[in-house]
Amino acid sequence: DENVSVVFSAQCSRVVSREWCTMEKKSPHAQSFAHAVKHLPPKRQQSGSLNVRLEPILNRSKWIDPKDWRQSINETEADTVSEETTISLPLTVCKKEELIRFFRSELGDRNQLFDLIIQDDEKKLERKCNAGLSQLELNIGLLLAAYYDKVKAIVSFVNNGADCNFHDKLGRSALHFAALAESQACIKVLINSGANVNSWDLERTSTPLFCAAATGSFSCVKLLLQNKADLHACAEPGAPTVLFHAIRANSEACVRYLIDQGAEINSKVAYSETALHVAASEGNVGCMRILLEKGADIRAVKGTLKSTPLHLSVEDGSVECATVLLDRGANPDVRNSKQQTPLHIAALHQSHKCIETLLIVGADPNARDIDKRTPLHNAIVKGSKNFDCVKLLLENGADPNVQDVFGFTPVHLAALNEYSECVVLLMEYNVDLTAKTNGGLSVFNFMVRKTPDALSKLTEIFDNSINYCNDLGSRDSEIRIDFRSLVCPSRHSETGLLECIVNEGQKDFLKHPLCESFLHLKWLKIRKYFLLHLFFYVVFITILTLYIMNTFGNQCFVPELSSNCTELDTAEKRNDYLNSMHIQALQILLIISVVNITLKELIQLSVEPARYWKKVDNWLLWIITILVCLLLHLFETDGFIAPWQFHIAASSLILSWVVLMLLIGRFPNLGLYVQMFTIVTFDLGKFLVAYCSLIIAFTLSFSILLHNEAAFANAYQGIITTIVMMTGELDYNDKFFDQYKITYPGTTEVIFFAFLLLVSIVLMNLMVGLAVNDIQGLQKSARLERLVRLTMLVSHVENILFSGWLNFLPEKVLKFIQNEAVVVPSCYHWVLYLRPNDPRDKRIPKEIVAKASYIIKARRKKIPTSKKLLNRIISDYSYKTTDTYPDRITDIEDDPSCIQTTINKLIADHDSLEDQLNTLDDKVDMSERILSSMDQKMRVLTETTAEYSKQLKNFEDQIMGLQGTLKTFVDAFNTYQGDA
Repeated sequence: DENVSVVFSAQCSRVVSREWCTMEKKSPHAQSFAHAVKHLPPKRQQSGSLNVRLEPILNRSKWIDPKDWRQSINETEADTVSEETTISLPLTVCKKEELIRFFRSELGDRNQLFDLIIQDDEKKLERKCNAGLSQLELNIGLLLAAYYDKVKAIVSFVNNGADCNFHDKLGRSALHFAALAESQACIKVLINSGANVNSWDLERTSTPLFCAAATGSFSCVKLLLQNKADLHACAEPGAPTVLFHAIRANSEACVRYLIDQGAEINSKVAYSETALHVAASEGNVGCMRILLEKGADIRAVKGTLKSTPLHLSVEDGSVECATVLLDRGANPDVRNSKQQTPLHIAALHQSHKCIETLLIVGADPNARDIDKRTPLHNAIVKGSKNFDCVKLLLENGADPNVQDVFGFTPVHLAALNEYSECVVLLMEYNVDLTAKTNGGLSVFNFMVRKTPDALSKLTEIFDNSINYCNDLGSRDSEIRIDFRSLVCPSRHSETGLLECIVNEGQKDFLKHPLCESFLHLKWLKIRKYFLLHLFFYVVFITILTLYIMNTFGNQCFVPELSSNCTELDTAEKRNDYLNSMHIQALQILLIISVVNITLKELIQLSVEPARYWKKVDNWLLWIITILVCLLLHLFETDGFIAPWQFHIAASSLILSWVVLMLLIGRFPNLGLYVQMFTIVTFDLGKFLVAYCSLIIAFTLSFSILLHNEAAFANAYQGIITTIVMMTGELDYNDKFFDQYKITYPGTTEVIFFAFLLLVSIVLMNLMVGLAVNDIQGLQKSARLERLVRLTMLVSHVENILFSGWLNFLPEKVLKFIQNEAVVVPSCYHWVLYLRPNDPRDKRIPKEIVAKASYIIKARRKKIPTSKKLLNRIISDYSYKTTDTYPDRITDIEDDPSCIQTTINKLIADHDSLEDQLNTLDDKVDMSERILSSMDQKMRVLTETTAEYSKQLKNFEDQIMGLQGTLKTFVDAFNTYQGDA
């Protein structure tokens, strides 16, 4: 229940009186703390009297509403608060029942005294005292009376011999209870009766002065000091003093009085807590001002963390305290032992106002702590108010691309914690999506897996990178393609983002005209280096082919065929030929080529170790290199080359030409055909694995039934013959109508017929159908696959050119080579200007320009909906002209060289506007004349209408007269008829 008795020790943050039990004063502090104690987690509770560390409340340094206790305790326990910043404030928390049980147990069967004190029945209590009480009853009654602020009861007990210095089992005397009750009258009576004003409790944590200061009772503090209470009492050097408790009670009167009485403001113990630290951590601005006026050291540091008062104030979120400290000269970039500035702490605790205050006075938003983290890293750790804090830091110059000691950038943390809004916000500030952690995970990798909804922002950024000048239909129209969103200025690699896009499976981004145009320009820059690489390989394969054909291609070096050779018919002639000048020259050139290829492959392996072994051509090149090394020395006997080298020569020759095919396939326009070949080849391998059992079954059957044929003499030849028969080479006549007689007729024909149907027809047609299906699928995605191959190729070449292996070259040569490989050589060439209506501009293919124009038109259709509402009153000319100026201003900011051109365009637009305004004036004059003419006609029409109205009225009168005459005639006729 809420009837909780809370007794503080000397290090408590606040001390309240016995009214906490009855809640008669309804103190908000008492209610909050009673509710907090009620809802202490079970793991923090102990039976009976216990000491409780209430860091969750005390670290907040403010009292919270009871309804917010659960939320606050959860949030605080989730915070990362170091041990040095935790304020250790031991309390002695007892339930009221425990305290009452203690008093009753001490009184034994004589509980009537207890009831009389609580009921405040003075007459009965007086009679009970006069009747005679034991010393224990008097002492316990004195404690109970002080606990319940019963002055007359105290007087009665003292007069009857109660010991004023008696204490309970925790060492608390009646003066302790009176100070907690803020009862000045009880304190006077006890002091006058000989109570010790400097008595400590059992654990030496509090004196009556401590308790009075903690309650914030100025009168009690003053009374105790006037009665020689020790102002400098302290359990140990550096421990909390009386002044600390007065500050925590936020009693400015007590703080000022204690200082005037000589309380120590600045601690003499190094790194110990000072009064200013307490005021800053509690957020008590008034007490802080008093301390600063009295000379408190604003640079004092606390604990092993070495926190300053400014660190503690922003940790508490007290912007008032932080402002006071900054106004008094506190350094906004002061660092603690972890190299954290107050801005780090404010960002970590999501204090938006403190961050704003620190930034206003010039705090460094890019300061790095011991883990190389900036305040922007800390702002993203939590999820409550991180968006506002991140936005504020970015607006004040925080760098979103800073990596900590583990390689994490703020975007990594935002994506890892699934803060999509923060990721989108950071992407607006040109973040490097290719930045990798120490484990090799990029920002884009985190985004794809944790915040996929933020990828739409990347498309929006790409779209906004394509703008225009003038109307797209005009002759002077320009399309402006800005590559800043694609190429990070902090990295040498220009294709890093495109490579990440491919690696993470988001290939559709490559179809954006921004990516396509960049890849086209990049290929124009890179292809010279790729052609150089291809040239060296063609030289190598030419030398290898000449060497093999001049040695192994000559039948004179084969013992079985040497009899047909007339020129090299002896061993001496054959040895002279193998040692001839041109063979040795080919060997030397081949060695140089092999060394060149080996060095190139080693460089590639060091630059891209993870991706290197995933390529088939790299494996083939190493195999070729090993095989060629085995061919450089010719093992001969009597002038004949060893037979095993012929196998190696044939294998190396075919593998080298296959690698040449793969290299040619890297060309953007030829890669599709080579890719078709490789995919169909792999599919054929999988196809054969799936149906190998069927092929083996027919092979074994034919080996049994047709064992008289040499083609099925053994299993090896039988499999080859069966595969050949799959292609249509059945040789039916030779098998069934030749000179050989079928040993097992009937069964042989049936199995042969089954082979014809199942293998030659069904299986082969199925294989062809699968190949055709794969080719059709490739043709559908040919453009996208081409972009993927182009991306990987330019990325591969660029990584090699910017690796450290080329540093042996002269600096100017190296810089020239690297500049020739980049699309954006400097920060002044971010933008590519295209003239879509100029047939001479052929830098970008027309289909890419058409895509860019489509994006611009689609964006223009979305924008006018709001602008038309604003400009509808003026005219349609307003939107057409005003919409182009923001883009032109952006052009001037991006490229100062276009200022004169832009000014000329503005002048031309101004002249055009004047012509349009003159036209509008003419139209307005014409409209006024038409309106005037219409006004005159309306007046004439009004007059004519009035005349017609008069004539119509006269006509109506005439009709009425005719009706009267007709009526008279009818009456006369009726009268005449009656008479007749």
